This record gives sequence, C-alpha cells and structure tokens, in this order.
Amino acid sequence: MEARRIVRSKKFNSWKAYKDWVRKEKVSDLPTHPEVVYKNDGWVDIFDWLGKNENLKPKNKFFLSFLEARLVVRLKGFQRLNDYQEWKERPHNIPSNPSRTYKDDGWINWEDWLGFKNKPGREAGKSFRPFESARNFVRLQKFKSVKAYINWSQTSDRPTNIPSNPQKTYIEKGWVDWGDWLGTEIVATKSKKFKSFELARKFAQSLNLESSNDYRNWKKSNPAETGLPYKPDRTYKNKGWVDWYDWLGKPRPGEDPDSSS
Repeated sequence: MEARRIVRSKKFNSWKAYKDWVRKEKVSDLPTHPEVVYKNDGWVDIFDWLGKNENLKPKNKFFLSFLEARLVVRLKGFQRLNDYQEWKERPHNIPSNPSRTYKDDGWINWEDWLGFKNKPGREAGKSFRPFESARNFVRLQKFKSVKAYINWSQTSDRPTNIPSNPQKTYIEKGWVDWGDWLGTEIVATKSKKFKSFELARKFAQSLNLESSNDYRNWKKSNPAETGLPYKPDRTYKNKGWVDWYDWLGKPRPGEDPDSSS
C-alpha cells in the first residue's frame, strides 16, 4: 500500500502526530482516518499503519480519552457486558480491555463504563412515559449536551419513568436524534465551533461514504468528532454548501465519475 509506505517513512511517534501532520500540511492524498478509508482495503491497525518504530508511544496513547471513550460506549446502549465484548464494529480508538487501558485514568467498573448504575438490564420491564411526555420533561431540564444527560441519568435525580437510553426505548416511537430529545438542536448548531466548510468537506470525503444516511449514521456513531455537523446542509448554507454529492465527493446520476475530480 503506497499510502502506508509514505506514512511509515515519516516515523511518527504517535497517532495524534500523524493526524496533526495531515491536517497542518493539508496532505490531500492521505486521510486523517485511514481506518475508515482503508477498512476493506488492507487496513490492519494503527501500528501497522505507522510501522515499527522504537519511539512509538504506549498503545493506550492511541485511544480516546477515558471520558470521550466512555461517552461513545454509553451511546451504544449495551445492556450486557457480553454485548460490548462481542461488538464487532468497535472503533480502533476504543479499547477492548478498558479496565486495563484506563486503570489509573478514570476507570471505575463495567457498570459505569456501559452506563447502567446497577446490574445490566435494570430498566427491563419498566413502564416509561410516552415519548412526547418524556421529551417535554427532559427539555425542561435544559441539558446542554448528551454527556450532561447521560451523567444525570445515572443519578437518583432521574425519575424512574424517564429512560437512561431513550434512543433505544423510543426507537420506533418518535425518536429522532439527541438534538431533538434535549431540545438543543438550534442552540447547539449556533454555538458549536465546526471546521470551515472546505476542511469539513475534505474530511467527509475521506470517509468514502455513499449517501446522506451513511453520513448521519457515521456521525451518530462518532460523537467525539465535534468538528463536523450532523446537518451540514444547514450549517454551511450560504457558506459553500452545494449538495450531498459535492459534500461526499460522489458523482451525480449520469455524471462521469472522473469529471468530479
């Protein structure tokens, strides 16, 4: 793989060093997320990508911080430890053994990591409010982020008829997304500091996604990537936005694929 050969020649000593270099130097032919771009085209892991280097930092340096990783895991709504251990699509920056990776960096126990205070399945069989009633109650709490809601949901302040995993409880009963649930969609879009349109579009194209639905699903699965908006067509309106084909770097129906480059 030519891209890997180029990367190895740079002798980066960390995953962050590689990403910072790509962004700073604006390297157009190397992705900031090779684990996505080359997922089905030779990708092994970050160590294979960076190459054997005696200066490489310990493996846990390549993972998200404890709080970021725990948030990603909790959003999955796992109900059992086995669900996490059998998670086939686990991102490379989430450890398979978090108790060891974060031993001295925030780790408490598996219940805290997965997002349930007592034993798995503690909410099974509970009677929750109808979706709109529950959403109205949550919006009155004026949470500023998903993280704030999750932290609150693990305390005794949360009424037993309000679920800690609303995205799972209301999946076919009105659930839209976290912005809708918390009532922060408009505020969040205005206050968040997103990448410039050009940088955001370049990043989106590096993901090699096929459709707007693929992009939104990716965004939901990668909440730590705060520089990209969930609704780029709204965020970048009058700031460079053309359409989803342009955003994802895909040819329009009937267009010669080579003409888009």
